[in-house]
Amino acid sequence: MDRRAEQLIDKHLDGCITQAEAAELDRLLVQHPAVAEALWETAHIDALLAIYWQGEAAVAVLPVRAAKSAGPARRALRRSLFVVAAGVLLVAVIIGLLQWDQEQGYRLMAGTVEVAGVPVSSITDNHTLRVVSNQAAVIRLAGGSRAELGPSTLAVFRGRNELGAQVIELLEGEGRFCVPRAAPPLCVHTAAGSVTAATTEFQVKLWPTEGKGDEQMQFRSLLVLAVAVSSGMVEVHSPDEHCVLPAGVQAVFGAETTTGGKSRDLSNWLPSGTVLGFTQKGAPFAVEKVLPGLTAALRLSDEQKKKLADAVDQTIDRREVRAAMALAKLDPKATETQKQEARRLVEQARAELKKQVDQILTAEQKALVEKLNTAVADAQAQVRDAMKDQFQALKNDPSNKEKVQKEYQERMRAAVEQRVMKLLDPDAQAAVKKAAAAQAAADKSSKSKTDDKKSSESKADEKKSAEGKKDDQR
Repeated sequence: MDRRAEQLIDKHLDGCITQAEAAELDRLLVQHPAVAEALWETAHIDALLAIYWQGEAAVAVLPVRAAKSAGPARRALRRSLFVVAAGVLLVAVIIGLLQWDQEQGYRLMAGTVEVAGVPVSSITDNHTLRVVSNQAAVIRLAGGSRAELGPSTLAVFRGRNELGAQVIELLEGEGRFCVPRAAPPLCVHTAAGSVTAATTEFQVKLWPTEGKGDEQMQFRSLLVLAVAVSSGMVEVHSPDEHCVLPAGVQAVFGAETTTGGKSRDLSNWLPSGTVLGFTQKGAPFAVEKVLPGLTAALRLSDEQKKKLADAVDQTIDRREVRAAMALAKLDPKATETQKQEARRLVEQARAELKKQVDQILTAEQKALVEKLNTAVADAQAQVRDAMKDQFQALKNDPSNKEKVQKEYQERMRAAVEQRVMKLLDPDAQAAVKKAAAAQAAADKSSKSKTDDKKSSESKADEKKSAEGKKDDQR
């Protein structure tokens, strides 16, 4: 076959062949079997590249592309059939290979993994595995994808979902995942959200939040999901949002403030003391934890609330700030550099927030904040001085620590209330009492939901454990 025939075939498959050239190619196809064979082989390769770069859906558009070439309908149809046949054959081969790969299970390439306490070299679907080695367990998935599960990670491979994506359920721990271009999509599902990706490399970490919250980082959920994208992009679905993260971005889900962002009802919302300028020993202080509803004493207007909410979203609740804070506070492997970066971001965000709050509050409101700060500090000093003997006794006998702390909190609240109420007019006092009642109701509702969620998750874990044992017995 000469160079001219190759040029005509390339032009035909590229959709840029002229009517005269199409007639010339038609004659060559009839006169020379080698040209017809070459068209078949080239169309085969063309279909392979289309699927490789665009996915199996590309097969559906190939006949349309061929039909756009000039020439009689019979010729366009015949050439379309060449491409369709090649594509169908290729798809069948790919599906067959993937099915064979799935039947062989997931191959363990490095590390040590146990299923039901027994070390395994390959993993099958719906069996809970734990990484027991000190190094990551590297597991080969279908299509060349790779999962690197960190030490002590608990996970279950769930096969394919309805969209054809490979599903890995991450129960606890962390993993790094690499999905090459030719591989099927990968979905990493967790209790805090799911991450779906194709042609990318990303990392997922899952941490419990109980006992790790403070004034700076409050949690809506019992788990925090951290996602970092190295290349490509990933799609994240969490209970609170749906977003796409590009390469170079890391984000945290489940660690938003309980009054933040989309769930904020401005008609009932009050900024925390850390936002409004309340301090304790020079640091931001959530004064409402000592005396619930106290921030209502400022009697903020609706316009001020809106501006304060926007200021919070633009500063301390920015995604990169929340992500850095969560990584530094929850990740036991966080380096000192990561912690310093988190502190730097938080300090910058708080400085910007303070600047905006100073512009939003009136002079009278800022003066009241300073008076209340002084009253709270005086009350704290009074209670600490009165209980100094009890605190000293704890050094020798810490068994009463819980009892002493409870007494301190009760006495602090009473002392703060006594001093603060003398500074407030009747309207401000009424606003504080109303806000305190609303906060108590919200806390009760939140506790009830948390208890229900714990109970639900516990039952789900028991069910999964029972199903895993049945599978192991089979």
